[in-house]
Amino acid sequence: MKEEDIKIIARSEAQRIYSQNQSTGQFGVNQTSFHTHNGTDSPKVSQKNIIPNMATSGSITFAHIGNYTLNINPNNNPTTITCYGIVNDGATPTVRCQTFGTAHLGPSYYFQPNSDNSVVFGGPVQQFIQSSTYLAVINGGTFYALNDEENLVDIEYPVGTIHARLTLVAYSLNTITLKVPYLDSGWQIIVNLVMS
Repeated sequence: MKEEDIKIIARSEAQRIYSQNQSTGQFGVNQTSFHTHNGTDSPKVSQKNIIPNMATSGSITFAHIGNYTLNINPNNNPTTITCYGIVNDGATPTVRCQTFGTAHLGPSYYFQPNSDNSVVFGGPVQQFIQSSTYLAVINGGTFYALNDEENLVDIEYPVGTIHARLTLVAYSLNTITLKVPYLDSGWQIIVNLVMS
């Protein structure tokens, strides 16, 4: 058999398989009707046709200083961590704090000052960003509140005296590492984490 005959047979077989797959829809190219992107007659994707990535949620109590590793399913590929819960100073708390924090996993910026009344995107690109806020009630009558740009949980009162902190320090396809660098004796951070 000549080389040209082999090429004809191979081409014929490839064409047969391609035609077969086209007729079954496998490997087919979706046809898009003519349209313009003017906001009115362009194709629209319904929310019901979007497949969200899997989310994970659970409650974790952080009672010791140190690193905590959360093993995650690499297929979930989370991009956001929502962290909310309470921080208190023990079994019969005199300090109770309601806390809420978020983190975005992926290249991000923190706002940078632009003027007295504006901010801009910019500065160094971060691997991730995180921020939090809390409201503390001390001995049933004194209140403290703080916003923070570098932690999922940050309990400081008076400002500058750190009592409890939870910080995202690293993430990969398989793990998320959280660190408790400060936690007063007997204190605990009890939060729900939602990763999506």
